[in-house]
Amino acid sequence: MASFETVNVLERYQVTPPPVMVDEKSKALPLTFFDMPWLFPDDGKSYLLCIPPPPD
Repeated sequence: MASFETVNVLERYQVTPPPVMVDEKSKALPLTFFDMPWLFPDDGKSYLLCIPPPPD
């Protein structure tokens, strides 16, 4: 059975959001796991990902 000290610690536990790592005004998106095949292809070919420029 859990001691009262452990229960008190768990009652006060809070989850906080991570600090902002990128300027909020920046339109850059963070890389994800799904971006890895584009960055490091394993078949020896290079790939170009064409992204249209943002609208003015």
